[in-house]
Amino acid sequence: MCTTADVILKAVTHRANPAAEPERRPALSPRRQTAIAQRPGTPPEPRQAAAPVEYAVAVDRYLADATLGAASRRVYRISLTGWAWALVGQRAPRGTGRRGAPPPVVPLALLDGAEAGRRLAAALADRGAEADPRTVNRELSALRSAVGWWQDQGWISGDPTAGLRHLPGQ
Repeated sequence: MCTTADVILKAVTHRANPAAEPERRPALSPRRQTAIAQRPGTPPEPRQAAAPVEYAVAVDRYLADATLGAASRRVYRISLTGWAWALVGQRAPRGTGRRGAPPPVVPLALLDGAEAGRRLAAALADRGAEADPRTVNRELSALRSAVGWWQDQGWISGDPTAGLRHLPGQ
């Protein structure tokens, strides 16, 4: 039977020598560690992976690292793929063909080019004329999120979405 003195002695000994007992706190899950690392004000961890050359590969890497559910990941992929045409000065396919159309090959470096912001603004206006503002705003938010992540990785230096604004509407 432990006396009060034994309990106090054990607590004092533990504080003086924390290595005396093993850590009882369970390890954080990888998802929780990622969420903590992505908190505002937390500097991003340095990455060792080389920067991808192609936009589609950068999209794949972003989505692999993003803490998104399967349905959100699918919607983000569709949204981000849709912006690829704008980056090369083309219009994205319309209607049902938009989702299954293979995107053009786009060098990721185009995002740092002087024309990227202008091309994305034109695509935003074009898309806004045919789709619900909530859809267009969601697509723009997905692009902004990916661009921010790519900047954190050091893959691009500029932000071609800086001058873009959400469309008014619901």
